Amino acid sequence: MYTEYAGCTLPAPETKLWRYMDLTKLLALISTQTLRFTNVIEFEDPYEGYIPIKSVKHIKSQMMFKRPTDKQNTLLALKQRKLYEKLAKQFYGHCFVNCWHKNEDQSAAMWKLYLSANEGVAIQTTLQRLQDSFDCTRHDIQMGEVKYIDFDKLERDRLFFLQEALLMKRRSFKHEEEFRAMFVDYKKQKDKDGEFLAGHDIECHPDVLIEQIYLAPTCPSWIKKIVESVLERYGITNKPVVQSNLYQGPVR
Repeated sequence: MYTEYAGCTLPAPETKLWRYMDLTKLLALISTQTLRFTNVIEFEDPYEGYIPIKSVKHIKSQMMFKRPTDKQNTLLALKQRKLYEKLAKQFYGHCFVNCWHKNEDQSAAMWKLYLSANEGVAIQTTLQRLQDSFDCTRHDIQMGEVKYIDFDKLERDRLFFLQEALLMKRRSFKHEEEFRAMFVDYKKQKDKDGEFLAGHDIECHPDVLIEQIYLAPTCPSWIKKIVESVLERYGITNKPVVQSNLYQGPVR
């Protein structure tokens, strides 16, 4: 189920969220009643899940209890840095996220970025719906908006919360306006070969989650009947399936 964590400010419950995907992923969501949470190590950005390690110089400047000599202060700062590094590695490969795009309207950039074929769709939901959709799972699901920061200039005077690190990305990705649902595998499960799991399929209620489904602007019109048929088969009613008119020409 959805659980809050300290220090996270969420947008209004009615905030619109979008998840762009191909048709097969939508069908999988509806038929299995699960949402895929992907391991952060599977993402292209090498900074995913990375806890920024402060410099020894910065740690020294932030230490509350100074030692008599600079050498002692340096040794203490080195020890603290090793603690940071240990924390960063402890949960590497055991953090999973499910990504959404925060926007009042559909995004042309997101259509192009996340669709590899014309048969793409987008689920439009709200923050409240996303939270409520996880009432059926035993897992603790946390959420938050991604903050886009300059990693080279980031300085903090305390250890990072793990969730905080999962909600930090470099400013180069600002266009994504990403909102994340997060699951931390505290049991630190691995596959039979001892490798990190690629993802977790977390139980959810598709009928609660989905507010509307948009078909890609280039999607063939006959896809709409397929989506409506699948929704009806699984008892998901009163969910508009809308053909995007994003590239519809103006009336002249």
